[in-house]
Order: sequence, then structure tokens, then C-alpha cells
Amino acid sequence: MFAPLELWLKRTRRVRNDTIVVPEFSWMGRRIDLATLTSSGISASYELKLYKNLDAIEQAAHNALVFDRSYVVTATPPTCKTLDIAVELKVGVLVLASDHLKVVVRAPMLHHSPIVTDRLRRAIREKVK
Repeated sequence: MFAPLELWLKRTRRVRNDTIVVPEFSWMGRRIDLATLTSSGISASYELKLYKNLDAIEQAAHNALVFDRSYVVTATPPTCKTLDIAVELKVGVLVLASDHLKVVVRAPMLHHSPIVTDRLRRAIREKVK
């Protein structure tokens, strides 16, 4: 699922040459499947799951507490109830349809304490040093 996600990130210009991309990012005792940080300082997290969409949404909701945007990437189309939960928890949902990703729920831009976001940005930047 990483390959279609990577293609989607580039095609939608969420990842550019100056974007930091960190797979398997560790943050506060959690492992995030993919974290990105743009040159303008926008952070995003991506939780990839073939199944168990509710588990992925729970993980992404935790990420949404510190990331500017948080997404679930899944190969299993979520139920309407699951999508309602994602919207309520401010989590975006991307569904793998054949070989491309489809946005089912857009992740809203979240605003957090500067102390938290600065710490997260530093941690992501440290991964490329």
C-alpha cells in the first residue's frame, strides 16, 4: 500500500522535493506508519491497514492530537458508520481502489499548541539528519 500512497502524495503535491517523509515514525511511544513534514511546516500522519478500519481510525485519532492532518489508508471500504466516526474524530480516509487511492473523507487542517507542533516538527526533522 505504500506505493499507491507515495504516488498519490506526489500527484496531489502533498509531497514535493523538499518534504520530509519518514516511514515507521516513532512518536511518544507510538509507531506511525508514515509521517510527512512540508517545507512550510505542515505535518501529516498516515496509518495503513488492509482491514480493521476502526482500529486504524483510533490510531489516526491519536495522531490527530499532534499532527496537522491525520489519515487512514485502507484497502477495505469503510462502512457509513465507520466514516461517520472518522469525520467526528477529524480523521481523513483514503481507500485503495485497484491501483490508486480515492479520498473518501478529507482530513481537516487541525491547529495545536505551538509547543506541541514545534516538538513534533523537530522530531521529524531529526530523522533526516
